[in-house]
Amino acid sequence: MAKVVFPLVTMLLMVAGCTPGQKNIEVISTAPEGYEVYLFTDKQASEKQAAYLNAFLEFRNEYYGGSLDFKKRSPELVKLHEEVSQYPTLIILKNGKTITQISGHAEQGEVFQQLSSLVE
Repeated sequence: MAKVVFPLVTMLLMVAGCTPGQKNIEVISTAPEGYEVYLFTDKQASEKQAAYLNAFLEFRNEYYGGSLDFKKRSPELVKLHEEVSQYPTLIILKNGKTITQISGHAEQGEVFQQLSSLVE
């Protein structure tokens, strides 16, 4: 009996460790001029997220001279994390309501344009 149970338990633990809920999700946020901006990323989307991260840096340097603060947050502390199903995802809020959302593959210029619209 133990010869059957032990391998089954071992396999169950291995499969449970590979479930999609175990993603290494990061949230980067900033709050320019009355807006809340959240970027949700995971390690599997690292190639796609480069455009988002570069757009964030370009936005900060062009409009804030490098002084806009970015914060890394735990996904569990950001109530929006349950709405995100694709990574990377950029969400822009005003007064607690989503005004823009971009997910998945996007060009740096597209992301930068959405961020730039916050200050123009």
